[in-house]
Amino acid sequence: MEPTCSRELRASADQAMRFFCPLYDSKRGDVASGIAVKIEKRYFIATVAHFLKDADPDSLVVVRKEAERNIVGDFNNVDWSLSLDVGLIELTECQAKCLPSFACKDHILATASFDGDTCFFVSGAPAQIYERCDSQTFSVPMIYNVFPLPPEEWPENTTDTLAVDVDCILKLPEELTTRRRGSDYPSEGGDLRAGPPPHPAGMSGGGIWLPGWRRAPVSYPQVQLVGLQRSFFEESRLLRGIRIECWLKFVADVYEELAEPIGKMLCRSVKLDVPKVQE
Repeated sequence: MEPTCSRELRASADQAMRFFCPLYDSKRGDVASGIAVKIEKRYFIATVAHFLKDADPDSLVVVRKEAERNIVGDFNNVDWSLSLDVGLIELTECQAKCLPSFACKDHILATASFDGDTCFFVSGAPAQIYERCDSQTFSVPMIYNVFPLPPEEWPENTTDTLAVDVDCILKLPEELTTRRRGSDYPSEGGDLRAGPPPHPAGMSGGGIWLPGWRRAPVSYPQVQLVGLQRSFFEESRLLRGIRIECWLKFVADVYEELAEPIGKMLCRSVKLDVPKVQE
């Protein structure tokens, strides 16, 4: 049977999308995805190194359709690690005010397990899905279910060595059914649309999320960022992600003053109800 989505999953997905940032390199015409993250008093966009390494920082654009203006260049810092394929853009306080929300320590889970049949979801902006508004082109963000593959089922013929303490491998859904374009977590009403997921080019740097739900004293969604999308295996249609702990450790190496709070984040565990995809 086709999976359906509970209201709890939709609410978790909506929360995750508040942290999503489409990225654009205006010189190269290249696109990627990122996640807004706040650690202490610093504001970052977490993304991948293979997008940042050839970019001129002044040509980088954080695209926000609903904002009065995009964020263009003049960042506090742009840095990356090619060995891990993780990177960061540090925003100024003024730039941070242009974004709706930032994932904080309560939304980041470095100790997540990718075993079993737990449903995760990924967020990002596929390069092939875009729309025009006020003479500008905007990537259409998407979010949909993925399921982790156990290490014994990981692809073997890859150019890079896969490691269980660094990588996660996720299976794409065969088909998405949406009421609003760009989401497998449809709002009420509207026409159903079915079709395969778009090619994930452009989703690199997007989040891998564990949908979470707190029950007491007040019931509310609290998604957990557990990784970043990194690459795609064309033949097997599998997504490769990198665990969020690798990005956190990279940030701690770049910003020594954040080493202590990040150390606490790396050890954080959380008890949440994880809503299931209904069969």
